Amino acid sequence: MQCTNNLKQYGVGLHNYHDTHFYFPAQRSGPEGDNAVDNATYGKCNGNLSFLVKLLPFMEQGAKYDEVVAKGYPNYGKEIYKGNINYAACPSDPSARKPSFWAEVMRTSYVGCVGDTLTKLMYSDTNNRGLFANRQFNNMASVTDGTSNTLAMSETATALSEDANSIFGNIATKIDHVVSPSDCMKLLEKGQTFKSANKGCGDQRGGNWACGSHIHVGFSTTIGPNAPSCLANQNNPPGDEIGVWSATSHHSGGVNALLVDGSVRFISDTIDCGTTTYEDEPSDEGGESPFGLWGAYGSINGGETKAL
Repeated sequence: MQCTNNLKQYGVGLHNYHDTHFYFPAQRSGPEGDNAVDNATYGKCNGNLSFLVKLLPFMEQGAKYDEVVAKGYPNYGKEIYKGNINYAACPSDPSARKPSFWAEVMRTSYVGCVGDTLTKLMYSDTNNRGLFANRQFNNMASVTDGTSNTLAMSETATALSEDANSIFGNIATKIDHVVSPSDCMKLLEKGQTFKSANKGCGDQRGGNWACGSHIHVGFSTTIGPNAPSCLANQNNPPGDEIGVWSATSHHSGGVNALLVDGSVRFISDTIDCGTTTYEDEPSDEGGESPFGLWGAYGSINGGETKAL
């Protein structure tokens, strides 16, 4: 119940932000200023703040937001990036309130939907088909599939240890290419465990609430809930542009998800995800998702009217 309430709080925060700015925050951008779009590409904080930071003033954390902007980013040694915010941690996640293994900053259990795409997730200033994109500000009018048919946020389990092979919170990185979700599924040894030869990433899912990278604060709908996350070899450019980022949780059988209309639904692990071998990139301009009902709910303008 508390996890559901946390997501509902985020829903209220997103709507209040939209009421004020007439758009939703970008997945990754700079602080608000006279021109948020300009401020997204340069200036203070390197244009790298997560949308979670941008929501702070709309979720009774205005003082924390002001301090983050004043201290600058990334300044991980600063106390402002540490500690806990009650609504940021799922009670079912045993490690969500612990300092991250990466810079000992605060973690997050909740992540934004970047859509049904495997590429252009970090540095490309183009829409990912999801509500949240790198330095792109969508609004209600952008969600042509309907706010009750489109995902805004879901969950990510956080890592229990730095060297664990569990898919929960960890990312497989020792892979030369990711052209379809099936490439990620092949990295599983059995059940929900990675083959040890493929595991290895300094960053972990939900490991830094303030960083706008999809590694920390995003999920894609190219692969179903409680499936593995993987990242194309960072030595093989464009590196962390390419990957699969699943929604995960410690709830039995699925994950909680926030829709753009502010409602929260429980999504089963068995939701239709289409074909995991699809290799073409869905069009930025819209069109039906190849990743089934889950993919359809991840896109804001696919033209689908499918219902959960």
